[in-house]
Amino acid sequence: MSGTVRCQMLSPLDPGPFVYAHRGDFAHARGNSIEAFTLAVEAGADGIELDVRRTADGTLVLAHDPRLPNLGPISELTCSQIREADPLVATLAEGLAAIPRSVYINVEIKNHRGEPGFDSSRSIVDQTVAELGARDDLGRILLSSFDPSSVRRAGIVSPSVMRGLLVTDMTPSWVAIGWAKTAEHHAVHLPRQHLVKSADKVVKRAGRAGLKVVVWTVDDPDEIARLFHAGVAAVVTNDPAMGRAVVEGM
Repeated sequence: MSGTVRCQMLSPLDPGPFVYAHRGDFAHARGNSIEAFTLAVEAGADGIELDVRRTADGTLVLAHDPRLPNLGPISELTCSQIREADPLVATLAEGLAAIPRSVYINVEIKNHRGEPGFDSSRSIVDQTVAELGARDDLGRILLSSFDPSSVRRAGIVSPSVMRGLLVTDMTPSWVAIGWAKTAEHHAVHLPRQHLVKSADKVVKRAGRAGLKVVVWTVDDPDEIARLFHAGVAAVVTNDPAMGRAVVEGM
């Protein structure tokens, strides 16, 4: 795969269809690592999805899980403690620097109730948006979270930034679309299970609500093709080279 990306993209959701690399090229490298981001760019990903958490000393780092193995909760550790134990944990600043400006970034803010470090004030959103704005172009950023209040906060802090509501398969698609519409978001991020039987109907319902549909996490090429033909804006996949091949073959 050449690694060529689109050169005249309008936004992180339009025009599609877009291939977003889940935590980078997660099929071939450790997720949320600089190596995974580099491989995803080389694979031709339109965008890269990454996860943001906050350390005890207020540093934004890239990690999916709330705890580091044999170390403890990220929210209770300083950045230096984390890096000493695991040098591969990247900061948000390092991740932004490693991804070319021609590639979009889906920044998922990890702020789950019941997890260590849950931020009821949602100040992690303010900090993330501030760091993104200081170091990057907010026009290439799509902010998302499973925490509805965090996504709403992003719209207050930066009304122009693109944002999408993430939901699990426990939340019906029509409910998620209603929530996202009411909060005036730009997208709803649905698990692939929600689009197995009636993808076109879900996409049309979202479209009537003024929303784009992003689907996670899809690693079957036939399923990716089916979803794109149904009109989804983006698919998040662990194998961006495969996803890119599907798009180029459509």
